[in-house]
Formats: sequence, structure tokens, C-alpha cells
Amino acid sequence: SVPIMKSEAGVTNETEASSSSSATSASSLTDEELASILYAAAKALVTRVNLAGYNVTLDQLRRGMELIFWYKPDLFYLNATYGYASYEGTNIAALAILNYRMSNDEIKAARVVFENGLNEIVAQVDSSWSQMEKVLFVHNWIVVNCEYDRSYTYADAYSVLTLRKGVCQGYSLLFGAIMAKLGIGVNYAVSVEKTHMWNAVCVDGKWYHLDLTWDDPVYISGASNPGVDRLGRVSYDYFLLTDEQITDQDHTSWSCNVEISTEEFTDRFFSDAKSDCVYVDGKWYFVDESTRRLNCYDSATDITTDLGLSSGTWYVWGSSSRYYSTSYSGVAKCDGKIYYSTQNSIKCYDPAEGKAVTVVTADTSDGYVYGMRSKGNGVLEYEIATSSAVKASAILTSYVGGLDLVEGSSCGLSDYVTGVESGTTVAGLTAQFRQAVTVYNSHGDKLLGDEVLKTGDRVCVVIDGVTYRDVSVAVEGDVDGTGTVNSLDYVKTKLQVKFENLLTGVFRTAADLDGNGTVDSTDGLCARLRLKQA
Repeated sequence: SVPIMKSEAGVTNETEASSSSSATSASSLTDEELASILYAAAKALVTRVNLAGYNVTLDQLRRGMELIFWYKPDLFYLNATYGYASYEGTNIAALAILNYRMSNDEIKAARVVFENGLNEIVAQVDSSWSQMEKVLFVHNWIVVNCEYDRSYTYADAYSVLTLRKGVCQGYSLLFGAIMAKLGIGVNYAVSVEKTHMWNAVCVDGKWYHLDLTWDDPVYISGASNPGVDRLGRVSYDYFLLTDEQITDQDHTSWSCNVEISTEEFTDRFFSDAKSDCVYVDGKWYFVDESTRRLNCYDSATDITTDLGLSSGTWYVWGSSSRYYSTSYSGVAKCDGKIYYSTQNSIKCYDPAEGKAVTVVTADTSDGYVYGMRSKGNGVLEYEIATSSAVKASAILTSYVGGLDLVEGSSCGLSDYVTGVESGTTVAGLTAQFRQAVTVYNSHGDKLLGDEVLKTGDRVCVVIDGVTYRDVSVAVEGDVDGTGTVNSLDYVKTKLQVKFENLLTGVFRTAADLDGNGTVDSTDGLCARLRLKQA
């Protein structure tokens, strides 16, 4: 899955030829020096690079282009095909012609997206973690959030970051870009024989192999099956290996610019895991593959504890007696709580309480839960399938992030948002919530920040176009839903006191000005006072 650089001859004698001797003598540049010149040109979006006087052979130009195309994550916009102009009758390049996959404006915009995306990942890395823990987190982030591109289309870091799919080169380059941000040494191993690429990473001063692509399992059942990338499934078989170890794992004939340690990396608390490892309050949580139970590793004490919480057994579809020996549980976190999946549910473990409860009961009429992961913002994604190697019949989401007010909020939250004063704006209300919320009117139109709230407006948690929470707003005294307190509000409140069944739902709550759960004479008096003050 490593693209091969392709060249196209440009116009010969495009640049002024030097003397015959200078066009045939040894190059004055090393491959790395040439790559630096080409890299600087690509960063500046130059298309024609003058190589006159350097005596760069066409073969050396190819090697220089490979160095920047294979090993520079920030050149995601560089095309694998380049051009050249050579001196007539020689194999000496006078000009390198760089091709880009985007326009200049598109490249500039994409650079911003790329940089912001990298920073979002780096922001999740705890500065107190060891180098191994930082590498582990990034390894798992890529494996959990990305899938191997079976169409072999996306080979750059930008595509993997934004589309969440790519081949081995894209996986490796994205990992390299994040490691560079973290100040951790990173390099690349390329096997032309295997058409494969992976990383070398420096942990505590020693270099090890790390193959993200092969640690992102694709399950295959039958020759015609293109393979299934199970949600949240992580392998650690290719995490921090020596030359000998990775050779034993069918990696051969690679080139790499760093010397790999001969000392095996043994600090592997996750060695029996096939789930993600998530970090909460100084501890890493994962499902142990051999016991199928949730485990907790304390990095301060170097002690792993079996929490005694089983992910259960995955039965062969259609059988009540045959089952798989492995666990297909996914692990995720949200608001300091740990979520893990079973064959037919998602459970939540609260470390503060030391117990787990079921938060999602899956419909297993068409299959079992084979994978689960966090999509961020409190959303869990899980898939239903009849086996580990069969395409999911459904991919579902569940929101576990809640809807909570900030500490010290003047509002209340139960069936409705209460305690909202007349004249409160949308921006004033959204600032009261811990989560990002969107406000709509009763007709479904999105409201802007400076608009005044009305009773019946709705506070919603909307993520990727899906509404997960929807709570109506009760503006105090605004019984008719106009956004102001007027004489009609007073009349309706008085009638409610007398007849009791005039107002219902959120409008009844808006009339309950003393907050005692009923609309009584006190509320009528309060409505009269508010009318006078309006």
C-alpha cells in the first residue's frame, strides 16, 4: 500500500545547460540535502525547482522525491507523479517539476484544518504521561477512529485525519505528525517487497517498530469478503517491537534510517487486551482478553486490578451452546465514567461508586453487539452483526453525555428548563449548560444568540445532525409563549387558578411562578406584580 513515485519527462534543455563536465560529474548533494531543497520548494508551493549545477541524476531525483513524499506528513497535497527536465543526452536533471493535488487556496485552507486536527488530538494527551503512555494513546486513537482503505485511495496524513480512512502510508504519516507535535522521535520503515510502511518510534531513548495498520484488525470470512474493521477493536501485536520480533510477525526486507533496539519492550500492561485503553484519574481501563473482565492499571503503582466486571460471552449466532473464546467488548469513556459493551448491552462503570449499570440494551434480533467506541461529545457508536467477520447489519449511536447546568446556574432542569427570566437571550441561556446546546423555536427554526427566549422554545443537544436531548424552556410568567409578560399572561394565570386545567405542559410550568408545583393564588399575585413591573 506504499505508492511508488512516478516521473514524467519535461521539456529537455528547459534550463541553461552547464558545461559537459558538470553535467556528468558526481552529484554535489546527498539525497537528504536534495530532499531538503525539494521539501522547501513544496512548502512554498513552488512547481519548478532549478537543479542546475547540482549534477543530480534522475535516479537521485527519484530518491529525493521519495524522501519527501513518503516521510513528510505536512506535504499531504503533493502528487506522487512529478516531472523533470534533463540535459540533452544525459541522465542529469536540470529541473524538477512538482505537481500538487490541490489548488494553492485549497492547500492553504487544508493546512489550517490539518493543524487544528493535530492540535485537537495533542490536547487530549496528559503531560504527566510517560512516553510509552503518550505513544499508546496516539496509537489507539488512530486505530479506534480510522479504518483501512480497501480501495487503496488515501495514502496521506490529511485524508486519514479528515476522512478517518487510509492505507499504511497514511496511518504512518499521521502518527508521525502527531509524534512530532509531542516532541517524540519518530521515523519510518518501508518494505518495497511487502509494499508496506510502518513507524519506528523512540521511547525512553530506544527505537522500536510500531505498525498501526496491522494493529487495526480487519476480520475476513471467505475469499470474497473484503474484510470488516470492528469498531473499537485494537491489537497490540505490533506495538514497540524489536527487529527480531517484527520479523517473526512477517515483516521483511525493510529500510529504516534509525537503529532499532535489541532489547524487548516489556512494560506492557495492555498485552492481554483487544479493546481500547482509556485513561481516567490516573488509571487506564481496558477489557482483558483472557478473562473478559474490565481491568484497571494504576501507572503510579504499576499495579493492574481485575475489577470483576465481566463483558460476558459472545455466542455463535443461532446457537445457545457454542461461543467464541475471545471478547469483542469495546471500551470508551465519558465524563469520568467507563463504558464497555457486552453481547447485548452497553454498561457504565463509575469509579467513584465502584459499580456498573446497564445504560443501553441493544436490539439483538438481527445480531449481537460486535464493537463499540466513543465518537466524542458523549456519543457512543456500536454495531450489530452476526459474527466478528460479517459486515454490520446496523451501526447505532447512543448519547450518554447528559444535559447538565453549570455550577451556580440560576436555572433549573427537570422535565423543562425552569428559572428562565423574561428577556433572557439565547446566548444567556446556552451559557448555563456544560454541554454545547442549540436552541430552536417551537416550529423547529434555529434561534440566534441575541434572540429573546419564549416559553416553548427548545434546548437541544445536536451532534452530527442527530438530536439526542430535547427539553422545552419555561420562561417565568410567559404563559402565552410570546416572549414577554403581558396582560394575557396574567389573565391565563388567573383562569388556571380558577379552572386548573386551562394550561398544560411547559406553559403550566411557566405560570408556576413560586415553583411549588401547582398554579395557585400566589402565582396569580406574582403574575399581577410582574405585569406592573413590565
